[in-house]
Amino acid sequence: MRRALHLFVPSLTGCVLVASLVSICLGVYGPRSVPAADGSPLDTVGGQRRDPSRVQIGIASWYGRKFQRRRTASGERYEMSQPTAAHRTVPLGTQAVVTNLANGRTVRVRINDRGPHTRHRLLDLSYEAARQLAMVRAGIAMVQVEFLEPALREP
Repeated sequence: MRRALHLFVPSLTGCVLVASLVSICLGVYGPRSVPAADGSPLDTVGGQRRDPSRVQIGIASWYGRKFQRRRTASGERYEMSQPTAAHRTVPLGTQAVVTNLANGRTVRVRINDRGPHTRHRLLDLSYEAARQLAMVRAGIAMVQVEFLEPALREP
């Protein structure tokens, strides 16, 4: 019995390690796009053209009550009940569709703040956006962010 347990533990550990690596790789690379005949990328669903620079995959976190009613980079006050997000570089006011890669849930957010201020994070979501993605309890999630056309600036 002791010998069987001795062989079982390393093999179980190896299986868990391999499964973890596979799930990480699938989550990082996300949906694949297939090039069209003219070389431009096609979305795998529906065959629509999409700009690859407008899609990012990474880790999102969320922020809530502690920041409620504080000013954001756009000048408005943070409202945790609204689906908004913080991103380091995209223009403020840009709309984005965020997909939780673990469960397929999506939410449309408006970028109204700068951040996240934690390394290796792509987005900071409002509480409402995180709730719709079912990631509140976990705190972070691997997401795909598809940025829509930037908001037009008023003259």
